[in-house]
Amino acid sequence: MSSTMAARRYSMGPLPDPGLRRPGPALRRSRLPLTAIGFSAIAHVLVFGGMAVFVMWTGWRPEKVQVVNLVPMVAAVGTPNAPPAPSPLPTRPQAPVAPRVPEPEPEPKATTAPREAPRREAPSLPAPSLPAAKPLPPRSTAPPRPGGGSA
Repeated sequence: MSSTMAARRYSMGPLPDPGLRRPGPALRRSRLPLTAIGFSAIAHVLVFGGMAVFVMWTGWRPEKVQVVNLVPMVAAVGTPNAPPAPSPLPTRPQAPVAPRVPEPEPEPKATTAPREAPRREAPSLPAPSLPAAKPLPPRSTAPPRPGGGSA
């Protein structure tokens, strides 16, 4: 008997509607808190209504801009009546300065040929400290495997 024939012979009946099954505690829906939602709606209406009343009562018009100049200025009319400026201080007598004697130019040094840099040897690695590798033993020739092709 095949599985298809067994499924036809022993029918399990219609599957229950998934909407009728009762969900577990994690998936169960709790009741909507209508009291909190109602209180929040009333509070929002009162706040926005109060703002609208405040704007209508005080008016929503911008104030006139006042330009204030903080730099004091005198009108340029007529002649100023300022006192005359005080006389400048008398000049100080200058002390005589001895003339400087020019220094003789130093004699030029004898030019010599530049020295050559000492020759250095190129760096090298140290000698290996491990013993030499042992030669591998010769490979034994194994008989070919049965049924294997040439590779």
